[in-house]
Amino acid sequence: TDGYLPPTNSSISIIYHAYDLITTIDTTPAQFVETVEYLIEDRNNLTIIWERPWDATSFIIENRKNFTTPWIAIDTTESLEYHVTNLSSGYHYYRIISVDRMGYTNSKMEGEMMEIFIEAEIIPSIIDDGSEKIAPELYLAAVVLLAVAASSAFYMLRGRDQDLQPEGAVLVPVEVESPSEQFSEDADETKTDFSVKAGSEFSKQVMFICEVGCQSEFTGNDDDEEIMCPHCGIIGKSPL
Repeated sequence: TDGYLPPTNSSISIIYHAYDLITTIDTTPAQFVETVEYLIEDRNNLTIIWERPWDATSFIIENRKNFTTPWIAIDTTESLEYHVTNLSSGYHYYRIISVDRMGYTNSKMEGEMMEIFIEAEIIPSIIDDGSEKIAPELYLAAVVLLAVAASSAFYMLRGRDQDLQPEGAVLVPVEVESPSEQFSEDADETKTDFSVKAGSEFSKQVMFICEVGCQSEFTGNDDDEEIMCPHCGIIGKSPL
């Protein structure tokens, strides 16, 4: 009130330093990421979406190939989603680390990490002559269809054969032997190895004929039950 009064067109510059006591003493990291989801599009394109935890201002995206390799930071973002394209087939592991305004990080993600599996793409192979090879799945389906068609045709033909069969008793022709054939068989059964020469049974020396061997004649005793042909050696019962 009683001091120096500057002129109307004068200016003043004030320089000062201020400190945020809450910021300088905050050593607690941000809350970790709890709610996270992912979506696979076009087989190998990945989109990860999560909700912002308390006191988090940015996020670090990390991944690794398997459980034995270390985590590698691949990106830092302030957004709440992350996109990955053209992933290779197999398993992929990701985690999201929350970062607060002082730079403190929190990697305690819900479930520890995300395990994402990308299926392998099945591409029919091409041979040298330009024709396309059949995939194993198509080959198996063709085999199954052929088996079903064959079984259906079998049952249809079987049912048709059953319909064509006559009802009732079926007469089967039986071959009947003629009397001459029966007589010849009986004659063969009664035929002996030797026969008696006609008229010799009344003489002193009986003459036998070898019927099954040499067809020769020889003398023998009419008292013997068995005789032997002296020419071919066949032994048989006496016809007497």
